[in-house]
Amino acid sequence: MYIKSGQTPTGQEYVSFKTQYNEKCTLVASEKFLRCALRRQDDVSMEAPFTHFTREQVKELLPYLQAFVEDGTLGLKG
Repeated sequence: MYIKSGQTPTGQEYVSFKTQYNEKCTLVASEKFLRCALRRQDDVSMEAPFTHFTREQVKELLPYLQAFVEDGTLGLKG
Protein backbone atom coordinates (compact mmCIF):
# COMPACT_ATOMS: atom_id res chain seq x y z
CA MET A 1 0.00 0.00 0.00
CA TYR A 2 1.30 3.44 -0.91
CA ILE A 3 0.79 5.99 1.89
CA LYS A 4 1.16 9.67 1.10
CA SER A 5 1.80 12.06 3.98
CA GLY A 6 1.98 15.79 4.34
CA GLN A 7 0.35 18.83 5.85
CA THR A 8 -2.96 20.50 5.09
CA PRO A 9 -3.02 24.20 4.17
CA THR A 10 -3.72 24.88 7.86
CA GLY A 11 -0.64 22.92 9.00
CA GLN A 12 -2.33 19.71 10.20
CA GLU A 13 -0.57 16.42 9.49
CA TYR A 14 -2.31 13.91 7.24
CA VAL A 15 -1.82 10.50 5.69
CA SER A 16 -3.72 9.37 2.63
CA PHE A 17 -3.97 5.97 0.95
CA LYS A 18 -6.29 3.94 -1.28
CA THR A 19 -8.41 1.08 -0.03
CA GLN A 20 -8.72 -2.20 -1.89
CA TYR A 21 -11.91 -0.75 -3.42
CA ASN A 22 -9.94 2.22 -4.82
CA GLU A 23 -11.46 4.68 -2.37
CA LYS A 24 -9.18 7.40 -1.07
CA CYS A 25 -8.91 7.35 2.72
CA THR A 26 -7.47 10.40 4.47
CA LEU A 27 -6.60 10.68 8.15
CA VAL A 28 -5.98 14.20 9.46
CA ALA A 29 -4.55 14.78 12.94
CA SER A 30 -5.40 17.84 14.95
CA GLU A 31 -4.53 18.38 18.59
CA LYS A 32 -7.86 17.03 19.84
CA PHE A 33 -9.26 14.90 17.00
CA LEU A 34 -8.35 12.38 14.33
CA ARG A 35 -10.53 12.99 11.29
CA CYS A 36 -11.15 10.24 8.76
CA ALA A 37 -12.70 10.68 5.29
CA LEU A 38 -13.40 8.24 2.48
CA ARG A 39 -13.70 9.67 -1.03
CA ARG A 40 -13.96 8.36 -4.55
CA GLN A 41 -10.68 8.24 -6.44
CA ASP A 42 -11.24 11.47 -8.41
CA ASP A 43 -12.51 13.57 -5.46
CA VAL A 44 -9.73 15.86 -4.23
CA SER A 45 -11.87 18.26 -2.22
CA MET A 46 -11.41 18.75 1.49
CA GLU A 47 -15.20 19.05 1.78
CA ALA A 48 -15.84 15.30 2.14
CA PRO A 49 -17.72 14.28 5.27
CA PHE A 50 -15.30 13.39 8.03
CA THR A 51 -15.73 11.09 10.99
CA HIS A 52 -14.07 12.53 14.09
CA PHE A 53 -12.37 10.47 16.81
CA THR A 54 -10.97 11.91 20.02
CA ARG A 55 -7.54 10.81 21.21
CA GLU A 56 -9.22 8.85 24.01
CA GLN A 57 -11.48 7.04 21.52
CA VAL A 58 -8.50 6.08 19.35
CA LYS A 59 -6.71 4.82 22.48
CA GLU A 60 -9.72 2.65 23.36
CA LEU A 61 -9.90 1.22 19.83
CA LEU A 62 -6.21 0.27 19.64
CA PRO A 63 -6.53 -3.16 21.32
CA TYR A 64 -9.22 -4.19 18.80
CA LEU A 65 -7.16 -2.96 15.88
CA GLN A 66 -4.07 -4.74 17.20
CA ALA A 67 -6.01 -8.00 17.54
CA PHE A 68 -7.20 -7.62 13.95
CA VAL A 69 -3.62 -7.11 12.76
CA GLU A 70 -2.46 -10.20 14.63
CA ASP A 71 -5.19 -12.73 13.81
CA GLY A 72 -8.01 -11.16 11.79
CA THR A 73 -10.42 -10.92 14.71
CA LEU A 74 -11.33 -8.12 17.11
CA GLY A 75 -10.07 -10.17 20.05
CA LEU A 76 -13.50 -10.61 21.61
CA LYS A 77 -13.72 -13.47 24.04
CA GLY A 78 -16.94 -15.33 24.37
